[in-house]
Amino acid sequence: MRTSTTLSPATFHGEGALDRVQLHAEAGATAYELSGLAGVDQHVQRALAVAAASGAGAVAAVAAARDAADTRRDQERAVRVAAAQTRAVAAVLTLAPLTLSPVISALFGVDAFAFYRQRPGSVVLIGALALTATGLAIIRWLVRRIRSHADDEVADLVATAMASGCTAATALRVVADSMPRHATALRASALGLQFGLRPTDNWDEDSGTVSRITTALVAAETLGAPVIDVLRRLARQLRAEQLASVKAAAERLPAQLTFPTTLVLLPAGLMVVAAPVVAEVFTGLTAISPQ
Repeated sequence: MRTSTTLSPATFHGEGALDRVQLHAEAGATAYELSGLAGVDQHVQRALAVAAASGAGAVAAVAAARDAADTRRDQERAVRVAAAQTRAVAAVLTLAPLTLSPVISALFGVDAFAFYRQRPGSVVLIGALALTATGLAIIRWLVRRIRSHADDEVADLVATAMASGCTAATALRVVADSMPRHATALRASALGLQFGLRPTDNWDEDSGTVSRITTALVAAETLGAPVIDVLRRLARQLRAEQLASVKAAAERLPAQLTFPTTLVLLPAGLMVVAAPVVAEVFTGLTAISPQ
């Protein structure tokens, strides 16, 4: 078996870090040894931390984390593809006015740089920058909001903890220490199981992922089914549901991104391009108007 002295933190950073973690686990490194060294994402860190806390093996924990990582990559790819065109348009609408403004102004015999050094030009520029920042912030928010929470991770972590032979209640408590977002519901479920309550009883737990996990635990115990297999299957089901949800949201994303591009970024660009010319025309009309 490997010892912690043979594991260098640098080994687990960079591309292929997850592969190296899995190879070390298969070679005999314990979850305790790997949990403090793995320079991979937080999901693998949590899987190793739960395995170390419960005394479970590292191999199954890393394998489950790899499956989850594959699904997250699919989700991120769907979002990138859906947002790619809008991001390109946003980049053009943000950068093009900087080039077009002096060119178009020169065609009308206007010095755009002189205009923007004056107070009216500064006001226009500040307003355009504020609109641009608002549009880019809306785009970023719309893209980020469709990313799903890794609820499947909870089921995988409970399965990892139970692989060590601990009870369902103990497994839920161990996972609660690593999953703050679900900690309250996990501890409530653990308390309920400890006192013989069932998900149909009136006890304090959420109606989402933790409830489904608790129901699966009770059903597996009642039917005598392999509880770890049931939890892994539930995790795969949750990942499939999350991936479908993200893809559906990604398909709606281009239509949603039309608002910030056409109603915020486009007006900001037009302000920068047209303001020097409009100001010059207005000045000329004022000069020839009857006194």
